[in-house]
Amino acid sequence: MKIKTYNVNVALRGELGSVIPKVGVTPAEIAMLLNIHGDVSVNQITESGSIDGNSESERDRLGKIYRDDKVVNMFGPYGALPTDISEVRIQDSLFADKPPAPKKKAPAKKKKAASVERNVVDDEPVAGI
Repeated sequence: MKIKTYNVNVALRGELGSVIPKVGVTPAEIAMLLNIHGDVSVNQITESGSIDGNSESERDRLGKIYRDDKVVNMFGPYGALPTDISEVRIQDSLFADKPPAPKKKAPAKKKKAASVERNVVDDEPVAGI
């Protein structure tokens, strides 16, 4: 499985005087950085590539960097982590360019309307009525 990576600038503790660039950051790590440093601390987000991995390997990697307890507090003890930036709610203004379009689901197939038989009123009288 591929996990997309991004290059970002991080304002440590939200302070614009303490900005560092980070290369090869995953969507889950961007979510962690936003949680740790503040809602607008990560900016100039641009896609840089992808890495091989899955939620388990990403949890292990993030646990080594930020500590396992922070990863569990952020994402819970189980379950999938975001592998695409569209899965993380990020303000459009934090992207260097335009943010990537969210993945679209296939449109639902339209059902064909059932044919309706119509009762046609006839002007001629019916015998027995």
